[in-house]
Amino acid sequence: MLWPMFFLALAFCGIAVLGVLGVRVALQVRRFSRAVGDSAERIARATEDLERAALPLAGRGRALTRR
Repeated sequence: MLWPMFFLALAFCGIAVLGVLGVRVALQVRRFSRAVGDSAERIARATEDLERAALPLAGRGRALTRR
């Protein structure tokens, strides 16, 4: 009777460890997805800034080629 109880306790501990690790992974995934979202927003803002900065330069380039 000792061995089955020992294995049952060992199985419970294994499942508890897996549960804790699963929660930690879920929290890290949430944190990582938030960081990816923030980075995507910053990239979008930088793209818009570059487009706005390139517009006058493109106009100057066209004016030079027409001469």
